[in-house]
Amino acid sequence: MLLRYFQRAGDKWQINEFLRSRINFREFNLLTDDRLLGGFDAIFCRNVLLYFDVPTRRDVLARISRSLAPDGYLLMGSAETVIGLSETFVPHKEHPTLFVHKAAQRQRPELMLVAN
Repeated sequence: MLLRYFQRAGDKWQINEFLRSRINFREFNLLTDDRLLGGFDAIFCRNVLLYFDVPTRRDVLARISRSLAPDGYLLMGSAETVIGLSETFVPHKEHPTLFVHKAAQRQRPELMLVAN
């Protein structure tokens, strides 16, 4: 996969043009209205929520839930969790920083709960 989608750039790797043209890169403020974002299969929100207070974390997770596809994945940093903040997400059984919609977990038994 590395050789298929990346190319060497000195001593580093850079995503190739084929893949880069299919990705939409943009900045987004998590505290703003999210209705214009659309739906996502995966959302990477690593090491962000830990800077917010609890009510703001709950609000951001609710926004993320609305933007994430029903069978999508939320990836968070190792110091972050949704436990106690959102009833919508549950942790993936094998990856503690990966979360799925609770409804998707019921439909896909391979996405077992870590904690209720």
